[in-house]
Amino acid sequence: MLGGIFDKMADHHDRENGNGRAVRNLLERAKREQALRLMALSGKKTKEQLMLLTAEDFSGAVLEMEG
Repeated sequence: MLGGIFDKMADHHDRENGNGRAVRNLLERAKREQALRLMALSGKKTKEQLMLLTAEDFSGAVLEMEG
């Protein structure tokens, strides 16, 4: 999934894609989505849950990039 996202970003050259800014923004958006997803789960979170970013976490960021 990330490979496809990065390919789209490479095809679209503009000010937002310079020097890693777009990648950083993408990861920050995904981490926010991850936090919201984990807040909805009850109980103590495992180390694996805290480290895992899912395709669902990236979906909102991808939609925002395409829009």
